[in-house]
Amino acid sequence: VRELKRAALRELFAVFVTRHRDADSARGRAWRRFLATHGQALRDHAVFMTLDAHFGRKPRGWQAWPQRYRDPRHPAVTEFAVQRRAEVELELWIQFELDRQLAQAAQRCRRAGMRLGLYRDLAIGSTAEGSDSWGNQAGFVFDASIGAPPDAFASTGQIWDLPPVHPLRLRERGYRDFIQLLRASFAHSGLLRIDHVIGLVRQFWIPRGRSSRDGAFVHYPAADLFAILALERQRHRAVVVGED
Repeated sequence: VRELKRAALRELFAVFVTRHRDADSARGRAWRRFLATHGQALRDHAVFMTLDAHFGRKPRGWQAWPQRYRDPRHPAVTEFAVQRRAEVELELWIQFELDRQLAQAAQRCRRAGMRLGLYRDLAIGSTAEGSDSWGNQAGFVFDASIGAPPDAFASTGQIWDLPPVHPLRLRERGYRDFIQLLRASFAHSGLLRIDHVIGLVRQFWIPRGRSSRDGAFVHYPAADLFAILALERQRHRAVVVGED
């Protein structure tokens, strides 16, 4: 299904390149704004997707790639991106088109009478094999997974196979990653649900290869995170719902 869709997307992208990419059209200007707004993180994702396709989507993700391609700042990655420029640009355009269509959907919802518009969801984490972790490796703890301790719901606990965000690195980077995540999530939505909202206060870490009985709670800078969340909510004039 993915390959069938990509065949159609390639055709549509070719039309975009011809009509809009370098033109002074509304869509061309929106394209350039989109690239400027999302910057390096967007480009890293596009390069990651191109590398992922090149290496055949290995089960272990980017950790199974040749060593030099595991570092997004390695000269080999830069050279690859230059050689595969058209494919990288296709991945950039796919993200642009997703954003553009989501914006149109949100506008139609508002016009149809939905006062809050779209209701989006922010997950508790992201996979260790994805572009988030590849592009910001220092920001994650790969020797652990977040989850839940044993309780009445799950007597053996839960392991979610999602690497924790490193709370100290998060603060050291001025919370840029969290702010970027919130802004992307608030985009085109009037209401944002935060999955497992207690994760802004503490998360249960389980060492890799161990059971949830060996885990421990790790605290996060909750006051800072909630303050940033409140600020971004106000800036986007949105409603926030935390999962109990």
